[in-house]
Amino acid sequence: MNVCRSFIGSNRASNGRLKVLQYHLQNVSHARPTSMLNFRPGGYSNTNVTFMNMRASSTGTVLDLLVNHLPQEEVEVTYPLTVKEAFSFIEDVLKLPNPQSLLREDRHAFLNLLAKQMNYAVPFSNIVLVGKPFGQRVAPSLEECKEEVVACRGGSCFIINTFNKILLDLLGYKTRFTTGKNPYHKVMGTHTGLVVQDLRYSGSEDLLEVGTRRPLFEAIPLDFGEESPEYAFGHVVSKFFRSEDGLVHWCKELDRNTKAQEAVIERGNKRWEVQLIYDLDLTVPLSLMVACHGLIWPNADIVPEVHGDAVVSGYSGKQFVVIKGKQVSVVREDFSKENYTAESKEHLINIYQKYFPQFSVAMVERAIENTISKW
Repeated sequence: MNVCRSFIGSNRASNGRLKVLQYHLQNVSHARPTSMLNFRPGGYSNTNVTFMNMRASSTGTVLDLLVNHLPQEEVEVTYPLTVKEAFSFIEDVLKLPNPQSLLREDRHAFLNLLAKQMNYAVPFSNIVLVGKPFGQRVAPSLEECKEEVVACRGGSCFIINTFNKILLDLLGYKTRFTTGKNPYHKVMGTHTGLVVQDLRYSGSEDLLEVGTRRPLFEAIPLDFGEESPEYAFGHVVSKFFRSEDGLVHWCKELDRNTKAQEAVIERGNKRWEVQLIYDLDLTVPLSLMVACHGLIWPNADIVPEVHGDAVVSGYSGKQFVVIKGKQVSVVREDFSKENYTAESKEHLINIYQKYFPQFSVAMVERAIENTISKW
């Protein structure tokens, strides 16, 4: 078992800049809007857009919710994963033979291989959540979170990235949680991010993401300046930008013919759509992540898109498949694309069984019944 203990107001960063989110929340007296458009030349293309970070909510409602309900004393949290179970998952589920040998030979290469296999095996999904009616939706227990990952049904970024953090800790890596959000959420904290420390050298930090809707097959070095190199994984080309306030923006390259989006960064002749925004100065203990997920994931006011259409996004073999409501998108291994609409409930169930058979027919039926009212 992996036991994680958090302390109110503790500062685990040697440079004094990292804060425990719990301490940060306790000291927020009010919420104020802050523009995140203060990039150096070539920033967001739509300068009328104002995003909000944790220190900047338009209403303060979410902050009040978190401050009033998060644990206010030392909390001990046990994640139900053992070393034996970790290696069994790597060998039996991720299909990586002899992980101990690979780990000894090259820890960095093994980490990237593990991340790639996690991307292929575990999708982002909300099927279990929306399979329950409104009013009955609650965040799963840590035992249930583990079961969803091991069964390759995945779930939220919290479910997947928390499992991955504990797995890596058991393998001897040094990791920490950080926090983020998508660009349209009002407050920071709706995304669970993971940073691997001391991987390339003492003090280095690398972002590792296996719990999102887009492929990122390797640990991304965070010691870049204003811009990272470009990374091509699967059908997505990613790039990271650091704004003057220190927030890091994960972006994907847009086709030049794609209709302009609000959260777009332009550099030269390329356009980059913001996918996630990180406040890497914040270190979040497991107990606080559990508490935040318990409040945020079931709350349709905070993450309304999660409570809308039933969604599964991830790999089926070598194809990247997104099922959202009745809409189906398939990106084949040669990057050719196919988009179509399910014609009936039975058709949609068959599509799920074709691409994501790890979700039982009963699970899919419940999700469809709660999210699609007519055909």
